[in-house]
Amino acid sequence: MSSNGNNNITKFDLDLALDTLDLSFNGYIPSKDALEFFVLMRLVEGKDFEFNTPLIHYFIVDMLLGKIDDTRYFPYGEEVRRNIEINKLRVSIMMSRGLAKSSVVTCFFPVYTAIKGVIPTWGKQYFYLGLAASAQGGGRVMAKAIQSMCEDSDYCKEIFESMRFTETEAEFIRKGSTKKDERTFLFRTMGMGTGSVRGVRSNVGNHRPDAIFFDDCIPNTAAAYSEVQMKNFEETLHADAINALKGGGKGRIIMVFTPFTYNDPNVKTITSGAFTPVVMPICKEMHDGINAKNYEGAWPAMHPYEAVKSQYVQAKRSNALSAFQQERMLRLASEEDRMITDDMLQWYDRK
Repeated sequence: MSSNGNNNITKFDLDLALDTLDLSFNGYIPSKDALEFFVLMRLVEGKDFEFNTPLIHYFIVDMLLGKIDDTRYFPYGEEVRRNIEINKLRVSIMMSRGLAKSSVVTCFFPVYTAIKGVIPTWGKQYFYLGLAASAQGGGRVMAKAIQSMCEDSDYCKEIFESMRFTETEAEFIRKGSTKKDERTFLFRTMGMGTGSVRGVRSNVGNHRPDAIFFDDCIPNTAAAYSEVQMKNFEETLHADAINALKGGGKGRIIMVFTPFTYNDPNVKTITSGAFTPVVMPICKEMHDGINAKNYEGAWPAMHPYEAVKSQYVQAKRSNALSAFQQERMLRLASEEDRMITDDMLQWYDRK
């Protein structure tokens, strides 16, 4: 099932998706392009990664490349998959902290695009814009992560004629004999509220953004509950960003975040069904009854049973279980954290 626009959008059942999570991804096999993606990133790094690449990372890359066009490979139960509408232009990635979502999406992917220049599904790529909670916080981190990865990379020096890095930009010019505009790729970062994104253009060629990435644009719980800040976020997302994209119907908006509340604009992109949903907690489930044998982790090499169970126990002892459930398990309402539990209720038959 695939759609790039549907007036009868079915809402995404977040809790049911988490209840029916299938970490085998229902038989999904990474595309050759996704495999090449991580080979190139290893070449850029000049070494192998410290931990193996989990299936969720390949799935995200295939989603960004526009390769996922069948809902049967989404890692949820049949009822959830049946109601997913794939919109390749709008992708919302909600993941636990610690799963390297930002590394893959707002560091690796821009570098990959700079190397390739052309993505078959989307054509020539000139300019990506990354939005973060603040210019000096998340925005600077995005730009500096790319600089740290590429500045001294021998592979990048083979591919690029020049590289330019600032606290807000990473600009690459590939080697070649064609016009400079055809060989230049720019990734620019901005903070939410630091200026309108509608009129942004690339430095070379005056291009509008081919894609806009919203990366953890809500800084904290206080901001998530601020009506003014969330209204401004929604205006930036649903009005400014859409109008800033390049023409031709191929401009993309990608959300990357860990949730706060059901009502924050990030989560709404998931639950409304308006964006293609990618939802991944740190593990399938975590409670007192989970042991090493029945533990199912999203990235067990990076987050083994012992580490996640320890975090869970510590959160429970510190009366901070709701934060663990929100940030690690993506559960925005925890059964174990209810003030009024089922055993406190007296049930009766109305008749």
